[in-house]
Amino acid sequence: MEWHRQQAELISLIDRAAGVDLSAASVRNPFLPVIRMNVADCLEIVTAHTERHVGQIEERVPARRGATAAP
Repeated sequence: MEWHRQQAELISLIDRAAGVDLSAASVRNPFLPVIRMNVADCLEIVTAHTERHVGQIEERVPARRGATAAP
């Protein structure tokens, strides 16, 4: 799955960045270019966003498994 590949790449990137000062470099927000963020904040946002979506999926999957098809 594409999502799993992307997550593996992200984990690899974070592992390779060990010991690097991620607050020293900044990037522009891709949605609001007037906002600059450091790389550490970007990774924190991506992690929180992913955790939110995983939580949403986990909430819905059990409900789907227990549901029956309508006649």
